[in-house]
Amino acid sequence: MVTSMKEYQFQYTSISQSFFVAITSIVMSVLTGFLLGYLTLNFLWLSASMLVVGFGVFRLLRGNAIHSCTAKLSETAVDFEFDDSEKNIQFSELTSYKFYDGKNGPILYLRTNTENFKLFTNENFCQSDDFKVFCNDIMAQLDRYRMSNPAAILIHEGSIFEKKGMLYFLAIATVAYLLALYFVPFKEFRIVFGLSIGSSFLLMWVKYFSANKKMTS
Repeated sequence: MVTSMKEYQFQYTSISQSFFVAITSIVMSVLTGFLLGYLTLNFLWLSASMLVVGFGVFRLLRGNAIHSCTAKLSETAVDFEFDDSEKNIQFSELTSYKFYDGKNGPILYLRTNTENFKLFTNENFCQSDDFKVFCNDIMAQLDRYRMSNPAAILIHEGSIFEKKGMLYFLAIATVAYLLALYFVPFKEFRIVFGLSIGSSFLLMWVKYFSANKKMTS
């Protein structure tokens, strides 16, 4: 019997390379602020210069972290064709699987007894819609495989926002953030710090309540 396969093409982001790009951009931005500080520029010009340099370095380097993948999904396996390698994962070898929309983009986990395969797309680097389509389809296919093979030891894990300790983590982290915001010495930095970090906390709370609503529905 020939098993039909559906093909997907999407971009994904290298974790190590994206981390390098982000750190390099931040370092160059801070270094710019340090060097221009000697020119006694006002806060607005100094901030604008730091943003322009940081964003420019990011745009220049981010292509190094973006890669292409072709995935072929069947009823019992998935084949990945990367830029310089290929990988086959049989569903019968999996012990658990998970997909969730992280702060920076979708993340897919496929675990066996010997490997924790992880694939993700950082939306700050590249478009993620095609990858999300693939992730939703492979999750549905794995659910069907698990239902039709009850003897298989295969677990569909919840996202990090569905973990029991997530509420305590968010509460403690939010309190720490508010305290840090209160003690920031300069009003201008308090505004920048509040907007940049506060939006991330707000997004995490939204994802937490959304995930838990899904669990109870």
